[in-house]
Amino acid sequence: TLEEFEVKLVEENDELESNPYQGCKLIIKDDKGREFGTNTPNLIRMVSQFIFDACQEKLSEIEANIIFPNA
Repeated sequence: TLEEFEVKLVEENDELESNPYQGCKLIIKDDKGREFGTNTPNLIRMVSQFIFDACQEKLSEIEANIIFPNA
């Protein structure tokens, strides 16, 4: 998962590097095989944070709609 990936990055991060995404590559690929890729650590951090926030927001929406029957 994204969260586990980020935890590992931080744990294994070189103390001299301020961005744990240094050395990572982000690839977005469509179903026709076209790719967009970047090695820019700050851009990868921003995309990762956006995805994490979007997933957390969706999870909150789903949890808010769960109704438990009275026990």
